[in-house]
Amino acid sequence: MTEASPSTSSKIYKPRDEELIKDFLYNKVHGHAESMPNNLTVLEYDLHGDRNPWEIWEAFEGSSYDGRELYIFTTLKKKSLNGSRFLRIIGCGSWEAEDTGKKVVAEGINQCIGLKKRFRFEKSGTEHDGTRLDSA
Repeated sequence: MTEASPSTSSKIYKPRDEELIKDFLYNKVHGHAESMPNNLTVLEYDLHGDRNPWEIWEAFEGSSYDGRELYIFTTLKKKSLNGSRFLRIIGCGSWEAEDTGKKVVAEGINQCIGLKKRFRFEKSGTEHDGTRLDSA
């Protein structure tokens, strides 16, 4: 669990989906950490592990630009070696998709560069049922 880019500004910064993909995800995937913007903290953490969502948010409280949103690089885990479906287990429940995804389009070239999906935590009988996660 490391910070990919420490926040150095007191100004509130809310990145657009296109910026998250082009400026953060692309640089991370291609090993260009030195090119990552320094106006937002991006964490690395396993969002499909043993901890529950509320425990993760509490552990990283203060790591976000406004105290609510966390930006986290996580690795997806396939359900089977050759399959196309992913394991969504987390803590005592799972991430359930709320939608099929919304295309993220690059300005100027009008090209789809990613997909944004919304997930919620599901575990019947807990007070945290329905906790949401956006994924780009």
